Amino acid sequence: MLGVPVRGFARGPLDARQRLASRAQVRFGLRCLADVLPRRVDVWHAGSLYDAAAAAVAGAVRPGLRTVLTVHGPLEGPVLDRTPHRQALKLATRVDRVVCVSAPAAEQAHRAAGVRASVVPPGVDTAAFTPGG
Repeated sequence: MLGVPVRGFARGPLDARQRLASRAQVRFGLRCLADVLPRRVDVWHAGSLYDAAAAAVAGAVRPGLRTVLTVHGPLEGPVLDRTPHRQALKLATRVDRVVCVSAPAAEQAHRAAGVRASVVPPGVDTAAFTPGG
């Protein structure tokens, strides 16, 4: 991407039970952490709660590593109500920047969890693609 090496990890889809149990998500975050720490990585862009928690840990251990979390949707009750998710959220909000894809998503994240996020639109032509009635 623009001459910059990018390494991506795919967690894969999680069914409702896996989302609530968080084991698969914890393993994914740990796998990312184990891969990133020994490398000369400048920026960690997290797309989920648990890899953002791992990114925050990596940023604390490796000064100079910048960490960003994109919140793709609303922070749901199970994330805010269950202990492992709350702990991961607390760590995840220690990243350098949190971004949301819309102002309503940023407002919801702030109301639900006190997360302050910048809005970075996803590059969708909203004149062509708009939410339904």
